[in-house]
Amino acid sequence: QLLLLESGERAGKVTESARNLVYDSASNELLLNGKCFLPERPFMFVLGNPVQHSLSPVMQQAAFDSQEIDCDYYTLELINVSLTDFRAVIESLQVPGFNVTAPYKQSIAKICDSLTEEATRSGNVNCVKVVNDKWVGHNTDIGGMKKVISNLIYDNVVHGGMDIVILGTGSAARSVLIAVSSFEFNSVEVRYHTSHSADEFVDWHREVDVQCAITMHYLAELISDAGKLLVNCLSNVSLENILKIDGCTLLDLNYFQNNQPHANVSYVPGTALLLEQGALAFDWWFGKPAPFDVMSKALLDNLPE
Repeated sequence: QLLLLESGERAGKVTESARNLVYDSASNELLLNGKCFLPERPFMFVLGNPVQHSLSPVMQQAAFDSQEIDCDYYTLELINVSLTDFRAVIESLQVPGFNVTAPYKQSIAKICDSLTEEATRSGNVNCVKVVNDKWVGHNTDIGGMKKVISNLIYDNVVHGGMDIVILGTGSAARSVLIAVSSFEFNSVEVRYHTSHSADEFVDWHREVDVQCAITMHYLAELISDAGKLLVNCLSNVSLENILKIDGCTLLDLNYFQNNQPHANVSYVPGTALLLEQGALAFDWWFGKPAPFDVMSKALLDNLPE
């Protein structure tokens, strides 16, 4: 159910998390429900803006509780704030690690003390572990995407002879391309918003030496996508306005958007990647296998009707 929804049978907007922290740059403190947040035990969070819709808190908290890990998990939103100031606040609290989502994946990578190979190659970080007061940045989106694609291949939803289309050129698109390069697909196409973003993506692709040939096309080009796997890395974009989404498989990395595919489109929601990369993050943080079934059930139980 987390992996594949057929014929446009997709979930709607998720309910907002009940645990939403905000960093207030004016008072230089964390707020919870408008009041100064004073944690009574270690806590972790997913950092982003917007982020209150995230399902990470229910998924990770369920994992922590099942493994008797003494830790709480929240969303944390930054508004017009210096990441350097934010880091100073976090370092004064009991934070063993955290997740990162848009738009901070590349910014956090730049202020980490060290990066894993995956984070270095992609140039972005989606999870951080605090080791001896140092921030180690990692990227589990790549490994998570590999697992999602492997599952789709196992279920005969996609196959090596297909063409892959990556929609977007941002942080998520970079991780997707690295993951896709591990498989032998027929071709890989990247669609971009602007020529500047296309140039930046091509330069990055050349510098990191991703062993995967790509072609670049403008996003609004009316190209038939029948029989292809489309991976949507765009936010707040109605794909129906710019693409011929018909007869293809659409893997939408966003949880819930206003993208209602045609009846003959296989739709893979973003919760598929969320679960896989979240489990890998748990493995990395705590050095033991994540309770995958517990995390999956927590996501399913918290999807809207």
